[in-house]
Amino acid sequence: TFSLSRAKSIILVNGHLKNNYKNLYESDFVFFVESAFLPPDIKNKESILNTYPVALKIDDGNQCVVASISKPSLKDGNDVYNSELILNVFDSLSKKFPSIYFIVAISDVSGKDDYSKYIVERANEIEKIRSNLFLLSDGKILWPIFERAILYFRPTLTDGDSITIHEANYFGSKVLCSDVVVRPSFCQLFNLSTDNVEELMISILEKK
Repeated sequence: TFSLSRAKSIILVNGHLKNNYKNLYESDFVFFVESAFLPPDIKNKESILNTYPVALKIDDGNQCVVASISKPSLKDGNDVYNSELILNVFDSLSKKFPSIYFIVAISDVSGKDDYSKYIVERANEIEKIRSNLFLLSDGKILWPIFERAILYFRPTLTDGDSITIHEANYFGSKVLCSDVVVRPSFCQLFNLSTDNVEELMISILEKK
């Protein structure tokens, strides 16, 4: 608090974080929003591609739809990443759009609780029956996929400044996010309670 009282400005990685400093609103503080995103080093592309499943041929011209989950888990009975919604929608859309790759990236699949195991098992089951749906785990780097992505889907219940959102936008992908926090201006927002996300995604994909 002492150090803040002597500062003239505060740099935030997302606009909604300003709510953490409500007691400073009436002072002379200047707030700046600056994303923590840095463009990736594309020289490493080939080595990253070698970590993907053999069937996931990113450079063969297939378009991709991507969603990412850090670790499926419940907080107060809710999954912040909306993992089950992602799997349900991707399972359905992969049948409607067989030429598009649907990629679910779960960074950490080591959870031992029942919910984590259920989500990972469900993702594996869907991957087995859908030739165009892939599960990436163990913290795979995603940016080479975003070079081919036409849509990044982020239906989180809350959020910080998602680097993945900026990465997707950097490579030209459309970004569809829940409206639970302030999002960058390039995002298309939807409401988790009132909007049909599958219909929204279909309308986007049919235009590609």
